[in-house]
Amino acid sequence: MSKPEGPLFVYLDQNMWIGLARCFYGIPDAAKHAELLHRLQELTQANTLILPLSGVHLMEVAVPENQGRRERLAKFMVDRRVTSLRHLWLCENWRCFRLSQESLAVRL
Repeated sequence: MSKPEGPLFVYLDQNMWIGLARCFYGIPDAAKHAELLHRLQELTQANTLILPLSGVHLMEVAVPENQGRRERLAKFMVDRRVTSLRHLWLCENWRCFRLSQESLAVRL
């Protein structure tokens, strides 16, 4: 089997985004995600991995009643300066679109 050309797209479940965000922000019980977070950052910086978001991800960000929690999760998911996850892609109906940071605004 040959190596695929271009970056690999990996769709993370919302629970994984939450776990990674909790690790990023230093929540002690989420330290188990540290190695994965570091590796994802390396791969996205190397342009070999893309972690797309979907409209469902963004809708689920609005679920927690705690505003600070919503803001931290949203910032982690979309702000590449915070996460070092370089590419921001939005996927709907199995089609993915690359977004610039300036073109995305999340209103919480």
